[in-house]
Amino acid sequence: MAKQTFRVVIPTNPEQRLNLAELVLQKHTTDGTSSPLNTLVDHSWTVNGPKVAQARAKQDSITQLEKDLETMYKERNLLLDGVMNSVKASRDLLIGVYKTNPKKLGDWGFEVNDTPPRKKKGDAPAPPTPPADPRP
Repeated sequence: MAKQTFRVVIPTNPEQRLNLAELVLQKHTTDGTSSPLNTLVDHSWTVNGPKVAQARAKQDSITQLEKDLETMYKERNLLLDGVMNSVKASRDLLIGVYKTNPKKLGDWGFEVNDTPPRKKKGDAPAPPTPPADPRP
């Protein structure tokens, strides 16, 4: 007879873990005194069972906060789009005003970098110039 192999999957996602805990607790509670989980000593459902409801309340709060946060990000980004247009227009104007001394834009909070851009890691060096032909 071939050896039977199987896995019992426990989710890693907190929401899914909580859902599983609720199902296990519900079955344990329904079975009452006949539940085989009554034999647990170190991880008793008598101790940990009430924590499931507390964890669900926290998860529900987290879910609502995530929705609120997503809304806040959208609202912030809508406001920031207009602000950034003003910042870019200001930069463009100040570049013209301080054409001979662009470092003055630093007085306005802009970072002015006058060093040449660094080569990207994957950029191949320019091919060497072939030597001049010595023949006349």
